[in-house]
Amino acid sequence: MFRNTAYQGRLAALWLSGTALLACLFLSLFFAQERILNTDNSAFFFNLVNAEWPSVAEQRYSAAVPQFLPWLFIKAGASLKTILYVFSASYFVLYLLVFGLTQFVLVQAKASVALVLALLMGVAHSFYHPVTETHQAIAWSILFYASLGSNQAKIRVIPIAILSFALAIFSHPAAVFMLAFSLAWHIIENRAFKNPAPYLGILVLALFSVIRSKLNEGNYDAAQYQNLYEAIANYKLFFKWNSISFLIQRPQLYVWPIALTVLGTIYFAQKGSWFKISFLLLAVLGFTSLAAATFYHGDSQMMMEKAYMPGFTMLAIATAPLFFETGLMSKIGMSFLAVFYTFALGQINFVGNKEFKPRLLAIDKLVIQCIAKNQYKVMANQESAAGIWRGYWWATAADVLVRSTLQNKVSVTLYLYQSDENLAHAQQTISFLYTNWWRDRSLADLNPRFFKLPLHPYDTINLSTYE
Repeated sequence: MFRNTAYQGRLAALWLSGTALLACLFLSLFFAQERILNTDNSAFFFNLVNAEWPSVAEQRYSAAVPQFLPWLFIKAGASLKTILYVFSASYFVLYLLVFGLTQFVLVQAKASVALVLALLMGVAHSFYHPVTETHQAIAWSILFYASLGSNQAKIRVIPIAILSFALAIFSHPAAVFMLAFSLAWHIIENRAFKNPAPYLGILVLALFSVIRSKLNEGNYDAAQYQNLYEAIANYKLFFKWNSISFLIQRPQLYVWPIALTVLGTIYFAQKGSWFKISFLLLAVLGFTSLAAATFYHGDSQMMMEKAYMPGFTMLAIATAPLFFETGLMSKIGMSFLAVFYTFALGQINFVGNKEFKPRLLAIDKLVIQCIAKNQYKVMANQESAAGIWRGYWWATAADVLVRSTLQNKVSVTLYLYQSDENLAHAQQTISFLYTNWWRDRSLADLNPRFFKLPLHPYDTINLSTYE
């Protein structure tokens, strides 16, 4: 009877988590254009289809992996709309693949549940930022953790361990923390304190971090260290940091990691695992403090949500076993999973309908008016634009271009300029204004298979009259 109850609990946790992940795949199709036609996503998608080659930034080479599926559709001659929907779904196809590997190849059901928890914990806006390498780093790190604990044949486990480790470290700098935690937690769980291999792995991660930071001085990742130094110098203003205010102002999202921390503490306390409690709390609070300091000045809601997710990944890895317990703990665990997944999916729907769908409708309205006036290349002042444009300003040229082509079969593009910009290039008939740091591009750079813009200077418009 006891074994049967445990087996039922295991199935329930897996079914709930698998269903939540499948629901996310469905939502990635339902909100495909809301997810892709904004900020980094728009730029990545535009670069992918325009060059017909995966788009990678900041030497995060693993970002090419989820782009492989839409790339195949590009090469197969699929339409732009089909490619966009495949692009949006491809990220959850990847996470479902990792879910399957952890469960059916490595036979680590707890890691499968941890994966879904980590991908949804504290998430609402960042669901609409699928190209973020943070999410991919989470998936690879949990796959690596699952390989550490797998008892399957080495011919299965070792290749997965090596590949997931490599993909993680080349996805996002935060992967170093999640991989190090995975190794340390593996030592603690298995009391492998005398095994040199995990310590060697942690040393490799430390060396890799130092070397990478030295080789990439001046890039985006290296710039985050300067923010960290500034925050440390202003530690007395801790409760006034925008990053801390962000957490406090969103109790509906961040009550869940707190609740999971409480559940985990109770679970480990019942087992007398005080060292696990101490290590877990130090790791999660330590990373959360590091993330808060790095983004002390604040950022978009997308960026801030994903900044804290690696810490929640540590929490998910450590507490996943409680969902496979029997008795009262099992009932509490299943209730937590059911309510949390329902809430997370509801938040994703709410944000998509409230914030991202209205922006697409604003683009459509602009495009219709531009077509009526024979204006296909337009630019407007960023500072005087309504908030619905300013929040996602830098990739607006790409997302308006893609949306107009999808909806109207006619390409229109909008460039949001800043008041101090030199706009002489906009008067050239061959110009295509993309971003303010990669502006001097030509219509010849556009892939004619997908996009067509006229040989005409940019028209300056006042966005308020187009809304």
